[in-house]
Amino acid sequence: MRYIKNSDILMTNLLYPIVLLLIATAPLVLKLVFNQIILV
Repeated sequence: MRYIKNSDILMTNLLYPIVLLLIATAPLVLKLVFNQIILV
C-alpha cells in the first residue's frame, strides 16, 4: 500500500469531472461526427 499524496487527490478531483464530461458528451459528439460523414 502506498500513501496517497495531496497531489494525487488534487489530480483525481480534476480528472473525475473531466472524465464524467467526456462520458456525457461522447454520444453527442459521435452522433455529430456520424451525421457529418453521412452528409459528405
